[in-house]
Amino acid sequence: MARRRGKRVRRDVYSSNIQRLSVYPNPRSPRESRPQAVRQLRPGDVVEIRVVELDDDGRGIGYYKGARVIVDDVEPGIQVKVRISRVEESGRLAYGVPESG
Repeated sequence: MARRRGKRVRRDVYSSNIQRLSVYPNPRSPRESRPQAVRQLRPGDVVEIRVVELDDDGRGIGYYKGARVIVDDVEPGIQVKVRISRVEESGRLAYGVPESG
C-alpha cells in the first residue's frame, strides 16, 4: 500500500457541518416554515372554507391556503362560500361575508 505524502489536513470541528451528522431534525428558518400560499386573497374573491372555530366576538374562523378568514354569522363545522371584503396588509388575515346562493 502506498502511503500519502504531503500536508496533513486538520478538520476544524467548529466549521464542519455538524447538522449533516446529527440525529436531530434540521431546524427550519422562519421563512421555510411558513405555508406558501399559491396566490394572495383579494377583496371580491369568493372562496369556500370550513369554519373550524369562533373568535371572542362570535365570528367564525376558517382557513384558505394558509390565510385566516374571519366570517360573520356562521357556526363552527359548516362549509361555506365566502366573499372576501377586506384583506390585511400581510395577506395572512382576511374578512368576509357568507355568499348567498
